[in-house]
Amino acid sequence: MGDMKVLVQQQAGVIDFSNFDSIKSELSAKMEEYKGFTFTEDS
Repeated sequence: MGDMKVLVQQQAGVIDFSNFDSIKSELSAKMEEYKGFTFTEDS
């Protein structure tokens, strides 16, 4: 799995995720790999 960077710009009272769409698409693609899997304490 490659590295993912969260870019955040902070201002008083505001937090801006500059690369939100990129993070969302990368996480969605990675989550598809686990779709349908069943996880238990033993696995």
